[in-house]
Amino acid sequence: MTKLNIIDHGYEDIVRNGNPDDKWDGDDTYNHHDIRGLQIVADETQYMSYDIEVPFDVKVGDRLYLVAVYYNTGDSCHHEENKVDFIEIFKTAEKADALVKIVRNDKGTDRYDYSLEYENELGVKMTTHKAWMGYFESFNDVEIHYLEVRR
Repeated sequence: MTKLNIIDHGYEDIVRNGNPDDKWDGDDTYNHHDIRGLQIVADETQYMSYDIEVPFDVKVGDRLYLVAVYYNTGDSCHHEENKVDFIEIFKTAEKADALVKIVRNDKGTDRYDYSLEYENELGVKMTTHKAWMGYFESFNDVEIHYLEVRR
């Protein structure tokens, strides 16, 4: 098992400022992502957390496939566009493609069904939370990022 951080040099823009005279009104935001690579978390004390754990050994220079879901969220008082949920990292494109198909085909008959099942690189059944499903959430896209593991 290897713990990895995802190098995302993204930023958030405020696209509408909340009304300062309305205590409930929040800023509307848009998130930009610039996903540049992966980094091995060699010393867990170095980071408070990690982004994702994979069930295989990884070394610097490996190229892996990251599946990311982009979605919108918010509440009655503000909106957050283009949030990202990093789902899984694979060694093979075929397994990453299989997860993308599962995400795209999951229409969900119940809008409050927040679980998605898939198989990881080793064929183990996994369940993830669908951050893109809910009353205020909407699915934008799912993408595969082919990334290099860096120092």
